[in-house]
Amino acid sequence: MQCAVANLVVRKPLAVRAVSDLAWDRATAYGWLDEDLDEFHRRRHALRIEGLKLLQAWALRRADLVIVPSRWLAGWVAREGVRADRVRVIPNATAIPFDTQGPSGRTLRGTPMIAAVGRLVPVKRMDRIIRAVAQLPAVRLRIIGDGPQRGALARLAVELGLSDRVEFAGRQDHVRALRLLADSDALVISSAHEGFPHVILEAMALAVPVIAPSAGGIPELIDDGRTGLLIDGSVGGITAALRRLFETPGLAARLGAQARGDVHTRFDPVRMAEATLRALQDAAAMRIR
Repeated sequence: MQCAVANLVVRKPLAVRAVSDLAWDRATAYGWLDEDLDEFHRRRHALRIEGLKLLQAWALRRADLVIVPSRWLAGWVAREGVRADRVRVIPNATAIPFDTQGPSGRTLRGTPMIAAVGRLVPVKRMDRIIRAVAQLPAVRLRIIGDGPQRGALARLAVELGLSDRVEFAGRQDHVRALRLLADSDALVISSAHEGFPHVILEAMALAVPVIAPSAGGIPELIDDGRTGLLIDGSVGGITAALRRLFETPGLAARLGAQARGDVHTRFDPVRMAEATLRALQDAAAMRIR
């Protein structure tokens, strides 16, 4: 939003990379509402929230180019009033900054360790993962990240008798977080919505099998049953997917290996950089004409 305001003065070609609904993100972060993204767009809200919506839509419409990482986000940008010829879908890419052995280097332990990564806020629904672990005595959970819900989540783990099976690793630097993820037997996501979660790409590159809801842009990353498992995001859905993953011989290794190959084929950093450069050049040329 700030770059659109600044562009009123400098009047240069303006490119924006939109990875989420900032109006919704800020309203939930400030504690102004507690609802999912779809409901947010269906309802009218207090003036301060409607003001954020209007400001975001104005900023997006001012841009000569809006880059989004998923087709789902492209649809949202279109609903904000951005012309289709100004939108370019360029998926995220990833590169792991250390060597990893891949699926053959990870042995499922007697008590598998699953990872949940992200800011501890309501939209991430980390409580659902904790409740699912309570149904699976042979599974441990490591939560990587911090946020305002940490205390409530820690209390929930105690209430469910999971103090010895749920670890709060806190906020980590990127490399350390990746190493913890690489040491996990699965990544579980339970968010209400995600535009294009980068942590899924990182898990796939590390050959860590992913369980995630079929929401937002996630189905554009994961081919259900081949490179990961898509679920409905409920406690029951998480529980059933974890049982399937750990009770089906060879499934975890197969999903991890296929996901890793998919990342190298579809989400290459060089390809992303080249596509972004072409998009910026096209936007600049259109502005000059």
